[in-house]
Amino acid sequence: MKQFLLPVLLLTIWADTFASQDSVVVPINRQRFHDRIDNEQLLTDKADGKKDGLIRVSGNEEINLQVTDAFTRKINEFQNFVETNSKISSNNEKIRQLNFIEELVRNFRSAWKQKTINPALAPLLVEDFYKMWIANMDSGSILPFINDMPYEVGMLLTNIFPGNIGYSDSRKSLFLKYCRMHPDKILSIIRPYVDEPFADSLVLVGVKYDVEPVKVFAVVNVGHFRLVDVEGVDCYASGYVVPVPHNVLLGGAHREGTTLHKHQPGTGTLLFFFGNLEAPHL
Repeated sequence: MKQFLLPVLLLTIWADTFASQDSVVVPINRQRFHDRIDNEQLLTDKADGKKDGLIRVSGNEEINLQVTDAFTRKINEFQNFVETNSKISSNNEKIRQLNFIEELVRNFRSAWKQKTINPALAPLLVEDFYKMWIANMDSGSILPFINDMPYEVGMLLTNIFPGNIGYSDSRKSLFLKYCRMHPDKILSIIRPYVDEPFADSLVLVGVKYDVEPVKVFAVVNVGHFRLVDVEGVDCYASGYVVPVPHNVLLGGAHREGTTLHKHQPGTGTLLFFFGNLEAPHL
């Protein structure tokens, strides 16, 4: 049954597409903008390796039909909406709205190719685009629509409307959503948002995933430090007592030493064995 259903559904999509295109007359001065959208649709059709009117994004034919419908019939409806909507009155404004549609199709195809979006989300993508598109036309914010979207859908759509009044807040919302998805990456991407109220709490979360624990040693003031002979050397060194970690070997040349606080140079060797060093508290 399914092998007969697929061609019927495809014919339905194509018939609706051609009927809607024939019902709207596009002025010659905007025809090329419609042609650019049509070209992006054709490139999207070919993106699965075959130009056949079906956008195959998976082995599930029902999903493929839904994706095809979203980027053929619904995109064509958006184009007709621009031409027939009296609220979009000027030629320049109609061109601007057509450019949004073109960018949607192009960005989807690019994200699909780069594997930054699950192409099966195409119907949701087109549906959410329409909501944000209408809000943007009415000078409203796109922010209210962001929270319920999958991250990849929200990123693709937000980038289409950089001039929207809610663009900046939408980017912040998507950043927070990404941090919840990938807390181990917080410290590497937090810099643009370090002055935001949420930055401190995010850093605390990020530290738990990204920072290796280290041992912090006490700071000790060693005063005027120089090499000191331990034995067998004419060294009359005296002065400050230098607290040092264990397993430290101090040595010097056979000569007469100077006091620690004279600041005079001398030759010698200083060998350290680093283990788990713990400096004493004085």
